[in-house]
Amino acid sequence: MKWTLLLSVAAVALFVVAPMTMAADHAKGDKGKNMAGGEIKSIEKDSITLTVKAKEEGAEPTTKTIKITDATKVQTFDKPAEGEKPAPKAGKIEDLKVGQHVYVKLTDDGSADTITIAPARAGGGKHGDKKPETKPAE
Repeated sequence: MKWTLLLSVAAVALFVVAPMTMAADHAKGDKGKNMAGGEIKSIEKDSITLTVKAKEEGAEPTTKTIKITDATKVQTFDKPAEGEKPAPKAGKIEDLKVGQHVYVKLTDDGSADTITIAPARAGGGKHGDKKPETKPAE
């Protein structure tokens, strides 16, 4: 009987209280703290520096330097055929080039866990380029 009560309390704590705590952390603004994204400005032996667009319109972009470790992984994409989605594949640090747009998953200490190189557009152009405007059919 005591074990049943103890297990019931543990189950409630695990399945009810823990998710509520995580949701509260998410609501406090912790969302996105473990991600960074921008255009590669420079690449060093043990770090990359990104140019990050400002969130407010008209504000100047900022730079963010992120440490690269031996555990850092790189993900890249093959250029897709017209109308197809890009397929991810494992890459290397050497695949990183100045000017590429990347998304970086950060570790708890702020170093890069995974660097994902944004896929190229099927019709050409860089990631972040605006799609050409099309006029509606008359």
